[in-house]
Amino acid sequence: MDETTLTTHGPEHRRQPLRSPLHDLSLPQLVTPDEAAEYLGVSSYTVRHRLNLGELPGRKHGARWLIRVVDLAAYVEPNNAA
Repeated sequence: MDETTLTTHGPEHRRQPLRSPLHDLSLPQLVTPDEAAEYLGVSSYTVRHRLNLGELPGRKHGARWLIRVVDLAAYVEPNNAA
């Protein structure tokens, strides 16, 4: 079966793709280490540590780290790298 789910409400059945929250287009394109930590279920210190080691891709803007949502998704799902 493909990666879709069948909706059963409404006058007709429609197939809709299964999507993770990271694929939601209403989300911002960049997140802070605090936001990434909340999503990953780790501390913001851990996220910053992984950024400093280069384990998690991110960019520094002044003193602030920013992480692209697509990079965070690739980090969480390494087999679906962007």
